[in-house]
Amino acid sequence: MKPPSKFSILGQRFTVRHAAHVEEDGVELLGWCHSDTQSVLLATHVGPGKAREVYFHEFIHAVLNLVDLNELPKGLTNEQLVSRLSPILLYSLQSNPRVAADLLEKP
Repeated sequence: MKPPSKFSILGQRFTVRHAAHVEEDGVELLGWCHSDTQSVLLATHVGPGKAREVYFHEFIHAVLNLVDLNELPKGLTNEQLVSRLSPILLYSLQSNPRVAADLLEKP
């Protein structure tokens, strides 16, 4: 299954593109999420299993940015982070069944 080219979180639609080279500030990356432009860029040179991991990684960045957890507050415990993150992650995956199906597909 080809990963979805778009997803929506809290009504914000993100577009997913692929490129041979992904870079930010001179550092080569496997993926990049920019919440201001609601876009995700993924490197094409990774295998299917790693590609799913990178897609989900950037999906989580999108979620964190939209709920203002881009910078974690000092002293935030593991339990507090999970409590804040789990409902929005669950909702986001339920709202994007093609993303969830692709992530769960075995490479």
